[in-house]
Amino acid sequence: ARAVPRSRARRQRPGRRRSMASFVPALARSSRRGAGQTLARLAQGVSRGRSSVAANASSEIAASPGKAHAASPLPPGSFGAAISRPWSLALVELSQPSSTDATLDLACGEGTCAFVVADAIEEAKIWGPPPGAGPGAGLAASVLGLDNNRRALEKARETSRLFLESRKNTNTMDAATKSAAHKSVEVSFAWADACDADAPWHESRKKQFARAYCAFGLNHFKDKETALSRVRETLVPGGTFVCSVWAPLSEKNHPLFYAAYLATVETIDLMEAKKAMSDKWLVDAKTETFTHFGKPFDFVEPGGDDENARALDKLERMLIRAGFDAPDAAVETAGHARFENLERALHACVENLSFLDEMKNVADGFFYQTFLETFETLLVRTAGDDLVFDPDTSAFTVPSTAYFAHATAPWR
Repeated sequence: ARAVPRSRARRQRPGRRRSMASFVPALARSSRRGAGQTLARLAQGVSRGRSSVAANASSEIAASPGKAHAASPLPPGSFGAAISRPWSLALVELSQPSSTDATLDLACGEGTCAFVVADAIEEAKIWGPPPGAGPGAGLAASVLGLDNNRRALEKARETSRLFLESRKNTNTMDAATKSAAHKSVEVSFAWADACDADAPWHESRKKQFARAYCAFGLNHFKDKETALSRVRETLVPGGTFVCSVWAPLSEKNHPLFYAAYLATVETIDLMEAKKAMSDKWLVDAKTETFTHFGKPFDFVEPGGDDENARALDKLERMLIRAGFDAPDAAVETAGHARFENLERALHACVENLSFLDEMKNVADGFFYQTFLETFETLLVRTAGDDLVFDPDTSAFTVPSTAYFAHATAPWR
């Protein structure tokens, strides 16, 4: 197990931050259009692939945003695989599994992180330690994803089923893919409530896992310490746990999410001013927007120069109270997600907002086009020099800030 490398974490510069509630009055006073720059000028980029078929199956979700939105089972406050997958890759790097590790993914959603873990296990068969090494010696390599969202689990199982079918059809595979398919680790999914007293999912799984992961799910738990205690009980002595949570929503922490949030609310304000939709539609759309962009970023109260320090302290204390040893948390500021163009980036942020399809059809698409233009203007303004374009493809990255934590189950 490796501790979170503090050298890769960039501390945030002090700055004034406002709460979610304080955004609304300012936005209500001004609904402005973007600069009118067209998104069509941006060329299509090429997303980076991974080695295994499981990774490719997961990447297909990110590569087909329209299809993902049409039947998306993700709850409010969830973001697309285009964002969650690369950040899951970064999280798994902090605790890379061995070729024989039994692993747990808590709050797995559609299985994005679970498939990343499976891919890492496959890679460990090539470069990792010999079988039987580490605290999980004697366990069989596997990945179990748990979540209390049944629709998300159905989507995860469907992705897994498509992967298993692709393994059977080895005639069309190249040599590397065929090899990965034959050796692929088992990935399964099951329903569980992380902290419900009436659903003790951990009781039948004590000391079954060498590693556990929780990618951006911790702040959705009603009783975080109970959930963490249960995870600790499922780990073998010396087993490792890593988790990630988003930093508070602000222009500095999340230029992409911040621009998407402001563009959404400003477009709804414009629709209200033009009386384009009913009052109920407008209220429901704003309420859904506040929920969507509120919950993922509420782990710690925003504001103050000590924002990051408070978040790290909260994470480490939480892990200690849950019974973990050697907790270590750090700030991760990086542009892990890479987008082919600005519209793809915006879609990854808002694909689960239920009113978007209606917005596209109002006034012959005027408000949706305004939405895209406003987002582009805001992103360029908020990201500044941190908005990095690939000179060859015009794909781009933009940084976000999260908190990564690492801890171990006691040996005693």
